[in-house]
Amino acid sequence: MSDYPDDPLLLSDARATLARALGGLTAFTYLYDFGDGWEHRVRGEQLLPPDPALKHPLCLAGANACPPEDVGGFLSG
Repeated sequence: MSDYPDDPLLLSDARATLARALGGLTAFTYLYDFGDGWEHRVRGEQLLPPDPALKHPLCLAGANACPPEDVGGFLSG
């Protein structure tokens, strides 16, 4: 069910959980910075039980592997 009446596929980021947003998918493509078109392939490795000490997901690899912010897309010569 959508949080926006005009678009049945949109969820509010304030209320959406990752499990709800993915709908059972284990991998997806994330488009970051619509103007530059950086695409990231995200894959879930393992679903762990909730840990009250953790307040956010963990990145297991790929830290700092992307280009700096606002340098243009791969087509902006």
